Amino acid sequence: KIIKPRFGRGQQDVYKINNQQELAFFREYVPKPLLQDYLQGQEYTIDLLADFEGLPRYSQVLCLVPRKRLRVESGVSITGITAYKKEIIALCLEIVGKLGITGPANIQCFIDGDKIFFTEINLRLGGGVALSVAAGSNILVNLVKLLKGEKVNESLDFKEDLLMVRYWTEEFIENDEWKNYFIKIQD
Repeated sequence: KIIKPRFGRGQQDVYKINNQQELAFFREYVPKPLLQDYLQGQEYTIDLLADFEGLPRYSQVLCLVPRKRLRVESGVSITGITAYKKEIIALCLEIVGKLGITGPANIQCFIDGDKIFFTEINLRLGGGVALSVAAGSNILVNLVKLLKGEKVNESLDFKEDLLMVRYWTEEFIENDEWKNYFIKIQD
């Protein structure tokens, strides 16, 4: 099992529970705790945009891109790759329609063998949405069009097997030049 806050962010306060003593401790430590099965397998995030119709009419998905989460740090995808997975796409379309999800969202799941386990639905853009945009999804452009009340055409097309790798870079500033640089940052 894992324990995590019911309303969390970035894998903060998420712990694997190995025994009853750990469960007792973390139930008191984690705010508004939620207990879930510990899942193994490949993790996916599905970036999507649905129209603003919602229930009682089923929402229409305008953009949808599944991506494998290959490396994650603090809950953010550092390395990922787009993946056309018919089963995930079909289930996400069903989830959006039945729940009446509107606007941007990301859905997370694990695939272990032939089983798919959904773990989260976040009603916001995911931290790795840049990969979906780079893969050709018009999720951001279409969101702006929706907000302006303009017509948006459905397109579930995207480049498959597009890899994203994020990394930190350092910049070194010698002598007193860093003072000017720091002042610019504060402005």
